[in-house]
Amino acid sequence: MINLLLPSLPTAAEQSLHSKLAQHVSRFDSENSSTAGQLIEFAQQFQIPMGIGWVERAGESSAKPVHARNTTAQAVLEQIVKQRQGMGFSGSDGMVHIFDQSFISDSRNFLNLHIPNFRVENESLFGAEFWLRVDIERVLTPFSGGFAGGHGYGIPRTDTFDKHNINLSVNDATVRQLLNGIVSQQGNALWLVRILPSKMMSNGRFYAQAASADNKTAAADFRWEFLPLKTDVNSQ
Repeated sequence: MINLLLPSLPTAAEQSLHSKLAQHVSRFDSENSSTAGQLIEFAQQFQIPMGIGWVERAGESSAKPVHARNTTAQAVLEQIVKQRQGMGFSGSDGMVHIFDQSFISDSRNFLNLHIPNFRVENESLFGAEFWLRVDIERVLTPFSGGFAGGHGYGIPRTDTFDKHNINLSVNDATVRQLLNGIVSQQGNALWLVRILPSKMMSNGRFYAQAASADNKTAAADFRWEFLPLKTDVNSQ
């Protein structure tokens, strides 16, 4: 499933995405054994904000290497996506969304959980992430009381994840849409969720998520990753 049609009056972000996907690619090579890994390498090479809803499949074989010459970025993306049956992508709000067509509308996929109100002002990526987790908890346990904790910043980062450039005010949006909004505004990130359809979270409502790419055990809580498009922005 591919949908990259722009509206009649595209936003600046959508125009930027269209230009990035239309750019000429003299060569792209990825020997990564995972399609998810190839997508990350693609996003980082072409600086394209991306959201990846990855479904872990038992017994899946390794991805074939990708070697593309004299083509477009979109054609490279299509080549990567088509390697995995049932995978699709769409482009909107200045970013590319990768999804498994069998799980895109599944109510057991926590990315489809609706958040009634989400507000962040002048927040960093970590701050927006913190408040998203708070709002998820509020929806699932509305009478649980206060929420402890917070988000610190520590030493300055070189990936701009501590930059306060996120302002969102959204009503009735899914977790997926909010992650998209956070990443799109941050400008130097992609998000990745690894879904384990064979396992359920302890709440019994949603599929569990893998702890990491190398650790397929179920994470203790909702799990997503933010990865930088550039790792050392300050030096560039």
